[in-house]
Amino acid sequence: IGVKTKNKDVPVPDGPISASDITYGQALNDSKIAGKMKAGGKAIDGTFTWTNGTFKPAAGDYPASWTFTPAEGYEEYATATGTVTIKVNKATPTFTAPTAQENLTYTGQEQALITAGSVTSGGTMQYSLTENGTYSPDTPTGTDAGAYTVWYRVIGDANHKDTAPASVAVRIGQKPLTITGVTAASKP
Repeated sequence: IGVKTKNKDVPVPDGPISASDITYGQALNDSKIAGKMKAGGKAIDGTFTWTNGTFKPAAGDYPASWTFTPAEGYEEYATATGTVTIKVNKATPTFTAPTAQENLTYTGQEQALITAGSVTSGGTMQYSLTENGTYSPDTPTGTDAGAYTVWYRVIGDANHKDTAPASVAVRIGQKPLTITGVTAASKP
């Protein structure tokens, strides 16, 4: 029995190989590879796939490996491999917004103006009493009767973007007037 083998030509990129952007949390398979391959000056039809398509990279630029498999009719060509840089965009954080404390009345003491919000994934909730002021993770308080606007935002982590500031309106009502020590006299 005789076995004959022939080395197959390996296609090379014919111009740039590119990949579409994905967002943190998406797998490489969600990015589409685009480009053309050639061998010996001849265009080679085929399919690009990710070497590890189910992998979910961190936000930033990620160099990912691909494999090019020649199409039917191009069996004389070998598979080819390479890498391309994918841009992985930051995701939007998942959070629950804070809510206004209701039925607040002036007591002369500081009172929490909101029930704090929470971040399920992607950063830290922060608050301010002015939209462009200093934000802090501390729950804002108020003492005087009147209207307050509590601004909040999520400061994203390495894989999540910051959210735009949003607000909650809160009111501390005036203390009811209580009069004591007054007696009424009957009119004759």
